[in-house]
Amino acid sequence: MPMEPSGGVWGALLGACRIHRNPEVAKVATTHLFELEPDVIGNHILLCNIYASAGRWEDASVVKKLMLEKGLKKNHACSWFETDEGVIHEFLCGGY
Repeated sequence: MPMEPSGGVWGALLGACRIHRNPEVAKVATTHLFELEPDVIGNHILLCNIYASAGRWEDASVVKKLMLEKGLKKNHACSWFETDEGVIHEFLCGGY
């Protein structure tokens, strides 16, 4: 019985496109992903990175603009560590 691919299947294909440096197939995968999972920022970031690694800066810029238009933002990264004196230091890294 044939089934329609889920977001997980298209996401796996998108990940493979990064490994194998195939922006053309990545575009096909994200066309489906953006339809199934329009607000998942990871799909957008991965496509942007695939374009950037292929030197397709204009395409990467288009994806970033799309993220801004949709109001998608990457969560900030945060790390803490405590010194021997008990002082806690926190480091933040901004997203897109």
